[in-house]
Amino acid sequence: MFEISNYYKKISIKIPARLHLDVMNIQKLHEGKVGGGGIGIAIKCNLSISVEVIRTEKDIIESIKPNLVKFYLDLIRKYLNIDKKFHVICKADKELKAHGGMGSNALIQLGIVYSINSLFNNPLNDIQLLDFLHQNYYEDDKGIVTNKVFCSGVAHNTLLYGGVCFVSEDGEIIYHKELPNDVKVGLINVNLDEIFERENIDKDELIVKLRKERDRKEGLKNKENIIKEIMIRDLKNNKYKAFINGMKMFSKEDDSVALSKNCKINNLRYESFCEIIENIGNTFVRISSNSPYIYIITNELEKIKEKCREYGIYIKEYEISNKGIEIIERI
Repeated sequence: MFEISNYYKKISIKIPARLHLDVMNIQKLHEGKVGGGGIGIAIKCNLSISVEVIRTEKDIIESIKPNLVKFYLDLIRKYLNIDKKFHVICKADKELKAHGGMGSNALIQLGIVYSINSLFNNPLNDIQLLDFLHQNYYEDDKGIVTNKVFCSGVAHNTLLYGGVCFVSEDGEIIYHKELPNDVKVGLINVNLDEIFERENIDKDELIVKLRKERDRKEGLKNKENIIKEIMIRDLKNNKYKAFINGMKMFSKEDDSVALSKNCKINNLRYESFCEIIENIGNTFVRISSNSPYIYIITNELEKIKEKCREYGIYIKEYEISNKGIEIIERI
């Protein structure tokens, strides 16, 4: 049982968004269960959460997902044996749409639990906090809170630690690294709906199906070794080429291949687009399997944007969030 006596009155935090770059072991990705791991990268976005202790009979919640906020308030309140009510204000960037590939549900989950934990002097350390979230993973699906969702374990780790994060197949952090300031993320809107409509299957189910089939067929069992023994090793020595080359290879071996077949960017075939920018800086391109985006991670985004303008392609730019969650105010 946690013994909590002193506490702060109010906390305000900023949370980055998460882009999911890859899955470590797709065979461990199941509905309603954390597992699979992979690689995530944190980007700066306009999302802030403030939580204040109030003297009312009910919580006051201002959020686009009030049911999810309330659900996690009740969970962490019961877990820490806290008898307080809260005023929660959750302001989200307009880009953070449901199933937009930026971790919109995880932002709220982690933000609420992290805020309450910080208000009450951190009875949970980082590992305990993440374990609590992974044991209680729920999402908001059109206003309904459900645990019938796929969760790799990448989102919470990436949002908490920032930079680029490597997460084990059991959802635990392996390594995280701050990236150089010149590394940027470019997002291009694409439409993959035809693929899902043609298959007549739920988006998440189809993606997991595609990945598992590809993994079994192509034998991508060496992915974990490449990540641990080459990519992470070189990042520890501040070498980034292995990370770029590894991500290029992964993006050609899994569901990106299946999704890219019918993907066009302003009538430009996906393969042609990749060829156009392939030799600009340290760059890799990836189709996001759970969102309407193509990701570009590069240290030469301005050159890529200039090239894309020739084809009428618009790129939205994001900076890397190397610090993860930031406490703005605690009083």
